[in-house]
Amino acid sequence: MKIAFSVVLIVFTLNMHVVKSRFHSSNGVCGRQQYDPRIRSCCGGVVTSKGSCCGTRSYDYRFRSCCRGVITSKGSCCGTRSYNYRFRSCCGGMITSKGSCCGTRSYDYRFRSCCGGMITSKGSCCGTSSYDYRFRSCCNGKITSKGSCCGTRSYDYRFGSCCGGMITSKGSCCGTISYDNRFRSCCRGKITSKGSCFSQFVAYDPLSRGKVI
Repeated sequence: MKIAFSVVLIVFTLNMHVVKSRFHSSNGVCGRQQYDPRIRSCCGGVVTSKGSCCGTRSYDYRFRSCCRGVITSKGSCCGTRSYNYRFRSCCGGMITSKGSCCGTRSYDYRFRSCCGGMITSKGSCCGTSSYDYRFRSCCNGKITSKGSCCGTRSYDYRFGSCCGGMITSKGSCCGTISYDNRFRSCCRGKITSKGSCFSQFVAYDPLSRGKVI
C-alpha cells in the first residue's frame, strides 16, 4: 500500500513539474508583469486580451481597425476615423463623398477642376481660376485674351513685340522700346541711326588724362 502510494505521489509530482515547466517556458514579460502570449497580448506595456495592438489596447483586426491609436469600425483610415473607400474619399484628413481630392473637399474630375485648392468649372488652371485654353491665355496668373504673354498681358506676336515687359509695335527690342533694325541701331539702351553705334566709342590714351588721341 505504501509502495503504491509512493508511486502515485512520484507520478503526480513529475506531472506537476512538467506542467509548471511548460507554463514558465511559455511565459512572457509585459512591462513588469508576466503573461502567457498564447492567450494574452502585450500592448504598449499593458497586458490585454488576445488580439492585435492599438496603442495600449487590443482589438480583433477581422472586425475592427486601428486608426492612429484609436480603435474604430472596420474600414480604411482617415485620420482617427475609418471609412469605406468604395463609397467615400479621405481628403486632407476629412471624410468626403466619393471623388478626387481638392484640399479637404472632393469633386468629380470629369466635370470640374481643382485650381490652387479651389474647385472650379472644368478647364485649365490659372492660379485659383480655370479657363478654356483654346480661347484664352494665362499670363503670370492672370486670364487674358488669347495670345502670347508679356508680363500679365497678352498680345499678338504677329503684329507686336514684348520689350522689357512692355507691349510695343512690331520690331526688335531696345530696352522697353521697339525699333526697325533695318534702319536703326540700339546702342547701350538707346535707339540711334543705323551704323552709328560704333562711332560712339572714341579711342583715347589713358595716360593723357582723358584727352582724345
